[in-house]
Amino acid sequence: MLVAAALACAELRAQAPRVEFGFDPCVASVPGDPGTSFDAEVRATIRVLDPGAPGIGDPGVQAWTFSIAAEGVEVVAVSTEHTIAASVDANPPGLREFGFEKTEVARVGFDACEGRPGAISAVVLSLSSPLVLPLAGTHAVMRIMVRGEFPAEPGAALPAFLGFVDGCEGSG
Repeated sequence: MLVAAALACAELRAQAPRVEFGFDPCVASVPGDPGTSFDAEVRATIRVLDPGAPGIGDPGVQAWTFSIAAEGVEVVAVSTEHTIAASVDANPPGLREFGFEKTEVARVGFDACEGRPGAISAVVLSLSSPLVLPLAGTHAVMRIMVRGEFPAEPGAALPAFLGFVDGCEGSG
C-alpha cells in the first residue's frame, strides 16, 4: 500500500517594488511505500506585482534576500542553477551578470530558521548595470531539494511545510 506526503507552503508579499514570493509546486503529493524515504524538488519563486516608481536607477527587482523554514521535511540542498538567478555564463543561462549570490542550507543549532531547518538566499543581479527581473510572469529563483520519510503506517500521511520566515542566519 502506498502512503503520501503532502507539502504545503505559505506566500509572502513585500513592498517597493511590490513582489510576491511563492513556491512551485505549491502543493505537492508524493506517493511512496510506508517507512521509506523520498526526495522532492520545490522552486522558490518571485512574481513582480508592481515594479515601483522611477527614482534612483531603473524601477524593478534588482536584488532580493529571503529565508525559508521547513517542517516535516529536511532541506538537503539549495541552488540557483537552472533558475533566472543563475549566472549568464551558466547552462542554461540566468540573468545574473557581475552580481553575486549566496544561497545555502540553514541547519538547526548553527544557523537555525526559528528553530527549524531551512534555506537562505541573497542575490544581486548586477553591481554594474540596471538588470531587473522581467515584469511579466513568475520567476523561479532558487531550487530547494527536500527529503522526508513516509510514515510506517499504511495509508498515513506526512504533513510537510515550507514557508518564508525571518530569523534565519547564514554563514556570511
